[in-house]
Amino acid sequence: MSAEKPTAAAADEAPYEPPTFTIGPGLEQFSSPMSVYLATYPLAEGIYLEAFATGCLVINPQTSKLLLVQRAPHDSMPLLWETPGGAVDPEDKSILHGAARELYEEAGLTATGIVQLVGGLETFFTRRGRKIGKVNFLVEVEVCDKEHGDDGIEVKLDPNEHVKHVWVSEEEARAKKAGDIDLKYTTSAQERTIYQAFNIWKTQANIT
Repeated sequence: MSAEKPTAAAADEAPYEPPTFTIGPGLEQFSSPMSVYLATYPLAEGIYLEAFATGCLVINPQTSKLLLVQRAPHDSMPLLWETPGGAVDPEDKSILHGAARELYEEAGLTATGIVQLVGGLETFFTRRGRKIGKVNFLVEVEVCDKEHGDDGIEVKLDPNEHVKHVWVSEEEARAKKAGDIDLKYTTSAQERTIYQAFNIWKTQANIT
């Protein structure tokens, strides 16, 4: 009898350990723990980031649609739309493992491949003045039976963080409208990253 896949809620009970995933070319610098990355790549001489975050851009290969999640009403930037992601923890084996963990915790999706960097390093300050870096990755995920999800990809949200998800085409993303859903993005950087992910996807899939 095979072991049952843990639910996303189990992440609250024990740290989630991402299974093995493939790593695309050019991502080696993110294969080290966050502490090593922060010490190795200063913003400038003597100026270092204090923490790190990631974003995961998942495009369904069957539909060419990208996953967006809507922030919870009690959270900051309430009910705005974004891609799954979040802070890298000191306990994560690497920045890439942190990205895979956040994807699972927020959307219940298992990363099978972290394919490519989308855009460059983003930097911002928290309300407490901490310097944060963020990178975004195009990520491939485990596909299940089509009866159990959106064309084989079953999304399970953490209701403490997100209340709704939607798969959007590039046209819908740019129009900021998917059916009767108005898409208001968290930041202009998030919006830009979504468009960049579609461009990368089309190039890889040889779609014009």
